[in-house]
Formats: sequence, structure tokens, C-alpha cells
Amino acid sequence: MLGDRVTKSRRARPAGTARKLAAPRMRARERVALRMPPEARYRAMLAVLMQFRQLIASMHRHYRRVERACGVSGAYVWAMEQLAMSPGLKVGELARELAVHQSTASNMVEGLVQEGLVERRRASSDQRNVHLYLTARGRAVMRKAPEPHRGALQDALMNLPPARLRALHADLDWVIARMAMRERVDGDMVLANLVGGRRR
Repeated sequence: MLGDRVTKSRRARPAGTARKLAAPRMRARERVALRMPPEARYRAMLAVLMQFRQLIASMHRHYRRVERACGVSGAYVWAMEQLAMSPGLKVGELARELAVHQSTASNMVEGLVQEGLVERRRASSDQRNVHLYLTARGRAVMRKAPEPHRGALQDALMNLPPARLRALHADLDWVIARMAMRERVDGDMVLANLVGGRRR
């Protein structure tokens, strides 16, 4: 009898219950943060902000070192590294490997082709398919480029333990969502002011 009641209660649970139960975890986390004294929270925020600045500065130093060593930007070297690892990629595939928009990858490829570092080849079976390959000059540039070819930040993230990488992804996702929410609120206020004809 008891088993029947448990089974019925499980069956009666709405399909979206699991998703709703997961949401309070973030609210609980916010409540824990709010228990920290404001001054301590401010100091903790500054410490994290300094970490972001250090990351950006380290990235810039690496890219300057790359350009001095081989005369090509760090972004180009990363794209060329992906082509060295997977010869014959299409522009769309390269865009996915670099996590950029296809138009950005297309512009990058155009620059690489003009520099003589990459060449386009059409597939013999289907002339509409264009594949990308490093040229001899491109391979020579890659031999001069300092490691890591993907970039300093990319390499550090790749070497994080999987659990830490997932946790960092979740934390940054929450920060981005929080910032996007504030942008939406600010945008709604601007729209309301425009529609309402608010005067300064």
C-alpha cells in the first residue's frame, strides 16, 4: 500500500518539477553571499576584479610575444593551430573551433589567405565545398610561434581539472546572466522614457 502511494505521488509530479527544484539553489547562494558584511563583500569583489585584470593583461602579454616572435597576431596563430590539427576545415567549422561568428572567421581566413599563410581548396567531388589548409609559409610561421599556440588563457582553461572547469563555467554563466538582466532592465527604462516622452 505504501509503495502504491509513493508510486502515485511520483507519477503525479508535474514534468517541470525537477527544473523548478533546481532554481532555489542559486537564490540560496545569494542569501549566503548577502550574510557577508558589505565591506567584506566589497573587498572580495575587488579581489576577483583584480584577477580579471590580471587575466586580460596576461593575454595581452602573450599575444604581443607571439607577434614579436613570428610577425602574426595571436588570433591568426590560434586559427592556424586549428588548421594544423585538422587540415581541410571549412570556414563554418573553423568558426566553431574558435567559438566566433562565421563572419568573423571568414574575415580572419581572408586575411590569412592574403598573407599567404592559408590556401583554399575546392573539393573535387563538390566544387561548392571549400577547405582550408596551411601553406608552406604558414607552417614556417607556426614553427616560430611560441607556445601555447591556442593562447595563454585557452591553455590554462584546457588544463583545469574538469570539475573546476564546469564550476567556473557555471559561475561565469551566472555572472553573465546577472549582467544581462540589468541590461534588460536599463533598456526597458530607456524605452519607457522614450515612449512616455519623459523630459530631462
